[in-house]
This record gives sequence, structure tokens and C-alpha cells, in this order.
Amino acid sequence: MLLLQQTNKYSVLDKPHPVEEPARVLLTQGTAVFVERKDGTRAWVEREDDWKEGLETYLETIPACKHTPPPDPAAIVQRALKEWREGHAVVLRGLLSQQALTEVHACAKDCVSEAWGTIRRRSVGLPDGTAFPQQTHLRLSKHFQEKCPQAWHTLLKAVALVDWGTWPRFSGEAALQKAFKQADYLLYQDSDSVGWHDHFGESLLFCVAVVGGDFDGGAFSYRPLDGSAAVEVVLEAGDVIVCPSELEHRVGPVTRGARVSLNVDFWDVDASDDRRSAFDRY
Repeated sequence: MLLLQQTNKYSVLDKPHPVEEPARVLLTQGTAVFVERKDGTRAWVEREDDWKEGLETYLETIPACKHTPPPDPAAIVQRALKEWREGHAVVLRGLLSQQALTEVHACAKDCVSEAWGTIRRRSVGLPDGTAFPQQTHLRLSKHFQEKCPQAWHTLLKAVALVDWGTWPRFSGEAALQKAFKQADYLLYQDSDSVGWHDHFGESLLFCVAVVGGDFDGGAFSYRPLDGSAAVEVVLEAGDVIVCPSELEHRVGPVTRGARVSLNVDFWDVDASDDRRSAFDRY
């Protein structure tokens, strides 16, 4: 079993920890249960086999796609910036080709089969009411660039153009490439969601790409930096949204099927100053 540890901003699944018996179940959310132990302590407990089986089943159902020419990132960014308003995210429709999406899924399958990346259930953001936000998380950072060349170069070029035309945080594509810190494959099933949170801190920019899934719900929402009402964005496979890291955002509950996205972060930290543990880094 895996234990969920809650903090003020977010919670993560920690190392296996036995549940003392008897434990009274107080709340059930997806494949996790909130229990009260005999000593009075309370904790979220994840049934590990359930979510791992769901992940492996999903990865086995992804069909192979034929090679297709990649779209022109510059043209897509140019169209998106015409509609962009200061303080908002930038939505890039149809940025990733079917080949790029196939690369990402294949990288995730390799991560699982070869056991080279961190795989876990985790929670990000604060609960919305009684719902406890959860997602299945695969950290692909270690081999993402080499195993997903089309996806990586398309994202790099597009995000650099967005950055230069909006905030900017970096001085071009070369600086952005050096700032790459993590790529995460995120699977949402059975009412999974992400609560309101941001990436503020060492992260300066991040992008989220929907890479697959036949699903309902799971909309991406963000709170504009000008304090206006939250904006809900429905993203389809191949769409990418680029955000400054202080932008609060969430993913609504998936009500049917499975939603898969790729999160890529760019940090203002040199590799030599990256003090994350190997678990958090890879």
C-alpha cells in the first residue's frame, strides 16, 4: 500500500507503509480510502495494485499511428498570439502530430516496462469539496528528449515563440532548451482530477499537452493573472496550453474514459544547482 501525505499546498504518495488494523474507513475517493487507525491518526491509503493495473491496461490499448508530417509551430503560435490577452494562457490548437503523440505513449510504455522513471499515484492541489484530487504520474524526464524527438522539438520551438511574444521569461530557444527540467505523463481515470495549484518558484514556464484518451470531463481551467474569473479550456489530443508558472490551474474530474496529458516544465535552475533527489528528478 502507498500512503498519501497531505501538506498545505499538495500531497504526494509516499513509500509503502502498513496500515495498522483495525482501521475505520472514513471516505473513499477513486482507488484511495481515508482511514482512521486505532491510535486515532488518519491517512489516505492507496490500493497500489488497482491503479498499476489500470495504467498497464491503458498503455496496452494505444494503437500505433502512421507517420504524419508535423504542423508548422510558427504558424500555430502566430494564430494563437492574435487571440491572446495579457495575463492569460496561450492555447496552441493541433500543435502535436499523431507521430509526436505516438512517441509520447511509446516512451511511457518503455518507462513502465524498463523501470527507468518514477511511477506513482499522487495528489496535486487542494481538494474541491469532498473530492480528493489524484492522478497516475510517470516521470519521463530521463529519456524524454531522446525517445520523443518530434514531440520535444515541436514543443521547444513553439514554447520559445510563445515566451518571446508574451512574458518573456527566456532569451530564445537555446536558453529554453537548457531550462528543461521535467516531462510528466499523467493519466486520469475513474473521476481523477487535479485541484487548484501553481508551479511558482524555480519553475518559470510550463506547458500541458493532451496526448490521448477518449473521455468526458477533464477540462483544464486557469485563473488569469489579472484577477478575472476562471477560464475553462477544452483541450483535444494534440492541443497544447502554455502558461507562466504562477498561473493557478486545475483539471476537472474525468467523468468517463481516460484522459492523458504531458506536462513539461522549464526552470530557472542550472543542472549543477538542481538539488532535487533522484526520485523527484527522474
